[in-house]
Amino acid sequence: MALITVPLTYAGVSNPNVAIALNWMALFFLSTLLLIFYYGVSYREKTRPGMKWFLFIWRFIQFLTVSLGLSYYNAKGVMQAYMGKKTAFVRTPKFNTDQKENWLKNAYLNKKWRPETLIELILFLYFLSGIVFSYYYGYYGMVPFQSMLTTGYGAVLWYSFKERNAA
Repeated sequence: MALITVPLTYAGVSNPNVAIALNWMALFFLSTLLLIFYYGVSYREKTRPGMKWFLFIWRFIQFLTVSLGLSYYNAKGVMQAYMGKKTAFVRTPKFNTDQKENWLKNAYLNKKWRPETLIELILFLYFLSGIVFSYYYGYYGMVPFQSMLTTGYGAVLWYSFKERNAA
């Protein structure tokens, strides 16, 4: 669904009806406020009666942003399950740093580039181009959503590079 935001922005240049709709798209971003309120009240009632709303809102937006960045992996997993493809379960790395052995030689450290990293980079650049194009032509309705997508994929890409370089 997110992939259509960039072509939709391009369509707004040639079609005035689409352009009008794009300018109103920012209103749909307001639904995020309803999510924040819903989860914020639930969180406050369940765990923290004296919580600071600003901190909760900041963390919730971070959560949504990273969730959007992980959407490629969610979609990939759903498609693999739908097609009946069996995949290996990858354990959480255990480094056992109390031992005298060198933890850098641990079998869980993968020093190879994964093909998914290239897809993360392409998606990051794709949504970044959507933001640039939106600002260039003045269609700001998709910018909040595309900004969250760009930041989310950028964060996942950053951690992919960081994981690879740490290995």
